[in-house]
Amino acid sequence: MKKNKTKIIITIAIICVIIGSVLLGAGLAMGGDIQTLHIGKDNTSWWPFEGSLGINVLEENEYTDNSRNTWEMPLNKDTQLSIEMDLGDIRIKEGNESKIKFYNIKESEVTTKLDGNEKEIKIRRPGIHHNVKNARMEITLRKDAVYNLEVDNKLGDININDLNFRKLDIEANMGDITLQDIHSKQTDVNNDCGDIKMFGVYEGETSVENKLGDIKMEITGNKNTFDFDIENKLGDTLIQDQNYEFKSKIKEKHGNANRLEIDCHLGDIKVHFR
Repeated sequence: MKKNKTKIIITIAIICVIIGSVLLGAGLAMGGDIQTLHIGKDNTSWWPFEGSLGINVLEENEYTDNSRNTWEMPLNKDTQLSIEMDLGDIRIKEGNESKIKFYNIKESEVTTKLDGNEKEIKIRRPGIHHNVKNARMEITLRKDAVYNLEVDNKLGDININDLNFRKLDIEANMGDITLQDIHSKQTDVNNDCGDIKMFGVYEGETSVENKLGDIKMEITGNKNTFDFDIENKLGDTLIQDQNYEFKSKIKEKHGNANRLEIDCHLGDIKVHFR
């Protein structure tokens, strides 16, 4: 009898740990701050003790945006980029010159490699004791060029603004993906946990998959120039002004050159053409 009780207690404990981990990941992906994973005087007014309870990370003043923690890397005329990061935000936008600016990321944590015409950049950070909120890389790319871009971010947001792509391949494990004013001829976006927002011109093959989170797309173009293959396993779906049932599959094939494929496991889908 005691052995059975022990097994039941262990099973319940394991289930609670799993549920807690999932909720923690979802909270971080939805904009939560890892610094609030503890209770103390720094984040609550009612805490009566000098110490804190929970998980503590480095203090804010140890990782601030100052010259000591900021450095740059030139990209010259590179138009094929592969970026892999395990912890931190990635922001990519147009600029007068192509370069990368790192915030609170050490040079020793960054490796680069030239594979043919493609420049590979990998950032490996030693764990969550770094300030996730302030760790980021900002990339500026010249607007007059067309790029092939691959981005893989394990934990952190991805924001890309106002650029042209021959091929755009984005993958995230936990964090939001936002593509604003993009012109892409081939697009593949995958997210395990977090929202996906895409605005701009998407031609050719466009594939979007989200396991946990919403998908919102505003496409510049005519709806009639697209073929659709859209599936929502659990969530609401709105295509232009038409609502579909809670669990839906939508297929429209007319032989168009533009094809939109969306797969959402848990979340809402909204697609609007303008």
